[in-house]
Amino acid sequence: MGADTSSAQLLFLQQLQEMLRAYPAGISEYELIRALSSAGESRFDADCLCNNLSLFQTHFFLFHNLYQLHEQLWHNELEERNRTMFIIAKPLLFSMLFIMMMGFGGCRGLTHNRAETQVDHADPSLKTRNYALQTDVLFATVLEAIKTLPRWQVVSQDLKKGEIIATRTSRLFRFVDDVQIQVLEKTEREIAIDLRSASRVGKGDFGQNARNIRDFLTALDQKLALLNRDP
Repeated sequence: MGADTSSAQLLFLQQLQEMLRAYPAGISEYELIRALSSAGESRFDADCLCNNLSLFQTHFFLFHNLYQLHEQLWHNELEERNRTMFIIAKPLLFSMLFIMMMGFGGCRGLTHNRAETQVDHADPSLKTRNYALQTDVLFATVLEAIKTLPRWQVVSQDLKKGEIIATRTSRLFRFVDDVQIQVLEKTEREIAIDLRSASRVGKGDFGQNARNIRDFLTALDQKLALLNRDP
């Protein structure tokens, strides 16, 4: 770490390190902010998430210090080098990704940890999908689409109920999202697909569950496009 690091920042980094060690299985950003607030850290008071500007400033400050702590631990060759650490990334990149993920849509990503498709959903990418296929064909294609998605796994499947349960695991912290896929027969040649994705831990998902649904639907569209090409 640079020589210009203040004693106040060193104390905060020490506090941050001790707090992260208390969560060996990982902790979401929202939970970390709340823990720091409960610990009396003034930078994370009740107003730190009240609007887009304070949300961005809080996020940037936290990730800047996480990066500084990572650099300190790296140079000191502490045990945290074994990948059981927390987020490691340059703060500017994370801030840009954070803004993109939030879409300037307020604090919804900090207070919601699930998403689902609906017939009349305001987001066109999260509307119920309808397909002119037989149930068994679409059901099998759904399973094939899941196989193409990284860190997705089928937990159970029931063709009679038209239900598939899957999980999606995050890369860094190994957090698990549960995904329920319902294949519903509306008519003999019209099938509807609805999805629900929910995080097992944390109060906010930063939009990840909605991305789970979009990722799956994109993979399904790609599989169906290949199916339509077959003679």
